[in-house]
Amino acid sequence: MCGRFTLSTDAQFLSDYFDLDRVPAGFEQRFNIAPGQSIATIRQVRGVGRELALTAGAPQA
Repeated sequence: MCGRFTLSTDAQFLSDYFDLDRVPAGFEQRFNIAPGQSIATIRQVRGVGRELALTAGAPQA
């Protein structure tokens, strides 16, 4: 069974809500994210602050 999900929140809301220091250019809402696709992740980077990064999804079985 495939675990698809959505990310319907826009970059400006995420930036304000999580007090992000950086959001990647080209970030957009996505409504059918499948395993294996890149996903938005909020991470804390030492010396930089919080940022929104796109990370690789799970490998296909």
